[in-house]
Formats: sequence, C-alpha cells, structure tokens
Amino acid sequence: MRHLAGCPLGWALLCAALTWFSCDTNNGATDGDGDGDADGDADADGLECPEVPGTVLDGWPCCAIGDCTEGAACEPEDISGAAGGRCVRSCETPGTECSEGAACWEEIGSWCTPTCSTRADCPIGRACGENGYCIPICQDDSECRSGHCNRYTTECTDGTPPEGLDVMERCDRNEECRSGLCSTYCVTLCIFYRAGCPGDFVCTTETEAEVGICAPRCDDNSDCDDPGLECYGVCWPRDGF
Repeated sequence: MRHLAGCPLGWALLCAALTWFSCDTNNGATDGDGDGDADGDADADGLECPEVPGTVLDGWPCCAIGDCTEGAACEPEDISGAAGGRCVRSCETPGTECSEGAACWEEIGSWCTPTCSTRADCPIGRACGENGYCIPICQDDSECRSGHCNRYTTECTDGTPPEGLDVMERCDRNEECRSGLCSTYCVTLCIFYRAGCPGDFVCTTETEAEVGICAPRCDDNSDCDDPGLECYGVCWPRDGF
C-alpha cells in the first residue's frame, strides 16, 4: 500500500466503487463543504470548446451536441457530473465501434469510454483506473465549467454543500452518505498524487494505483470512532468491506 504502511486493504471494494461511480479529493486544503482547490495541479486547458464540430472523441468534454463524432451525443456537465461534460455513445448493440482511443466498457452498462495507461491519456477531471479506463474524478474547482468540484462525490456540481454522513462513517444505504456510496462505511474516491480528499482525510492507494479511497488519519485504534475500524495509519474496516 502506498503512503501508509502494512495495511491489508479490501481492494475488491475499489473495483466496485469505480463501476458504480461511472454508471450513474487535498488533505486539509478544502473548505467545509468539500468544495475547493486541491494542489493547483489541475489543467483547465481541457475545457475549451472545439473549434471544429464533430471532432470530440467518446468520453471527452464537449460543449454542444454537434461537438461529438458521428453517432455520439454531448451529455453536459450539469447532467453527467463529469468535468466539462462528455460525449456519450452506447455500445450495447453488438458491432458498435467506439471512436479512436475508446473501448466498450460493459461493466457500466456498455458505454464507449476512453482507455488509458496513465492519467496523461485521459481528459481533464479523470483518472486512469486499474482496469485501463478513464474514470471521471474531479479533484479541483478549476476542472469544472461550474467552478465547483464536490470532493465527496468527485463530481462537478452547482456548489450546493453535500449533506449526510462523512467519510468512513457507518451507513446502510448510499443515500445516507455525502459521497452517495455506502459499503458498510461511506466511501469517497480520490486520486493519490492529487491529495484530493475533503477535509483532513488522506487518500490511500494500493501499490502504484492512481485511484484510491479516502480515510481518517490515526495513530492508534483509539483514534478510530467506530469499533469496526482499526488503525493502520488510517482508520480502516478491520474485516474489510
């Protein structure tokens, strides 16, 4: 595990979380609503509208329906939550060809999604998942046309503060969490090298993975508020997820 020593994490959760997120964050540097700037690493150059219509590839930011290549449609940021919006193309029908640099991701409902080896292969406001697809995860306000990145949901929003249970608080339903993702505890995704968790939470990743999960810092078990959490440098479910 990167950054934190000796932690046997249940990484099956991360795969499930990435799939969930694509279907439907600055440790200590955000404000209380989970919205704010991270480390200044964001590159807002990726949000310009294309000069030539019909040239934006599948999964990349777009401004209008005519921006996307033939057969794809522009899903605006305020609907998709993805930074800058995205060109969407269903590949549910056998034989559908995705645009250059994209492939059919069947696990999220068969949508053409940009493929990657590193984050440099992905559009702004995305990270390269371990499955080789670009995952929409904003970490900085400048990555969003709205100017608001919600660090809990990692989506671009209108700036409304998130409500509900905080990171790693025990939950029963997705709707109870500020992140909208519950797996016994509220889960928030993050990009490790962007240090993009809300508040004082720390981004924890396995090996060289770009995408991780936010967790509270701790020195010993007494720092973890729930008896089901154990301290490994961060508070983590002792039985996994």
